[in-house]
Amino acid sequence: SIRILFSQKVSNVFGITESIYDKEKGLIYYSTALSHILEKFGVPKGHKAKIIRVPTYLFYSDTKTILSFVSGVLNADGDFHKNMIRICSISKQFIDDLRWLLLKLDVASSIEIRPPKKSKIGQREINGSESYHLIISGRENMQIILSAEEIDLRKSKNIRNQILNTNRKGTRSKDILPVRKALKIAY
Repeated sequence: SIRILFSQKVSNVFGITESIYDKEKGLIYYSTALSHILEKFGVPKGHKAKIIRVPTYLFYSDTKTILSFVSGVLNADGDFHKNMIRICSISKQFIDDLRWLLLKLDVASSIEIRPPKKSKIGQREINGSESYHLIISGRENMQIILSAEEIDLRKSKNIRNQILNTNRKGTRSKDILPVRKALKIAY
């Protein structure tokens, strides 16, 4: 599972184990050092769902590092839906940043905006937030994403099956402009 993989990676890199596992909050580490390191890498303190951004240094990173980041995002906040990879967030800036980051990999994508919804958990009514969905479709785009080594096994299997069953090249997205490819052709 992602929780176990994350726990192992933190243990290998920082030599610490989680203090508590909470079903609602996830893994909890009581480590000031880890907190400072995550903050230096661009992870904000506190409630971050609406304010998270792609860390700036990733835009200057190599392909392998970018793919590792994208695979982590896909594992945590992505799914495979109707012949496309979809990554969801309530942070518009994060989805915009991620779209720009994917262009560095020559992966074209589009963004859908979903209005807020109300839902219930038990007797408690929850006011949802507007959500942003980054959509990646097309055989070539999915093959690039699939080249990431750390994608969840179930999700990578779904992507592989879709690639095998895709008859035509290209993408079905309506607002994509593959800038890097277009510039190579034009110049």
